[in-house]
Amino acid sequence: MSELFVCLSALGCGIGVGVIAIVVLLVILNIGDAYANKGRSRKTEEEV
Repeated sequence: MSELFVCLSALGCGIGVGVIAIVVLLVILNIGDAYANKGRSRKTEEEV
């Protein structure tokens, strides 16, 4: 019974770490897109 609990808790921690990693990646990508969009809008304003 204790072995099963250890396995489940390890699995839960693994899933939690995976979810956190995915969220962090999405946030980083969103920030990167926001900076890219700002850079594009500045370039278009300079061109006009």
